[in-house]
Amino acid sequence: MKILFIDRGIGGGISSAMKEYAEKKLGFCGEFFGVEELKLTVTGEKLGIEVSTRFIGESNHHFYFTRFARDYYSAIDLLEDQIHSALEARKGRPALRDSKHSDEEPLLVVKEKHIIASQMDIDEARQEMLELGHSWFVFRNDDNDIAVLYRRYDGDLGVIVVK
Repeated sequence: MKILFIDRGIGGGISSAMKEYAEKKLGFCGEFFGVEELKLTVTGEKLGIEVSTRFIGESNHHFYFTRFARDYYSAIDLLEDQIHSALEARKGRPALRDSKHSDEEPLLVVKEKHIIASQMDIDEARQEMLELGHSWFVFRNDDNDIAVLYRRYDGDLGVIVVK
């Protein structure tokens, strides 16, 4: 499996040692998910490094994993743990359906979450989301509207505002 590294502003770039570490830790993805290429985005943040990966598995399923840590190596370790956890959670479950055949039976809602949306500006929401390691975050914006900050597939962020 080939890893394509995307550097988004980490000081000094991605060294060959950093690449080797990621290849060693994440190389299992090729075997388990049936992918030939994995994109690894490394983003420098004020408080540390965020690493994220997205790829399309053998059944045309999209996978997205992201983690934030104070340094690159810790972030890679956390990302590896997150992917392994996803694999463990899939054990004993039926295989993922091919997206081409999703109309065969409806998807079931299997979990419901209740949250408190705190009022904050978008920069605070972004920081909270990164610190939690989530791909989305619900908050109340300055106009007291409910808003959802989310990570897009291209790695940037988007906001949905409920009026």
